[in-house]
Amino acid sequence: LSRAVEELDSESPDLNSLRKNIQYAAAVLESVYINDCRKNSILNAMNSMSPDDDERPTTGERVLGNA
Repeated sequence: LSRAVEELDSESPDLNSLRKNIQYAAAVLESVYINDCRKNSILNAMNSMSPDDDERPTTGERVLGNA
């Protein structure tokens, strides 16, 4: 976005260059937002797991009657 601002501050801004700079900045922001959403979804899924999920008996323990 700083390049877009520089372009706007110039004596005669190049609209094509300005458009490209804004589109690039928007694409970067969108990518960061998507990555953060994915990361948060994974973290939320991990945090919502029951603490007992790790303590469930394995198939072998159930067969042997140790559960």
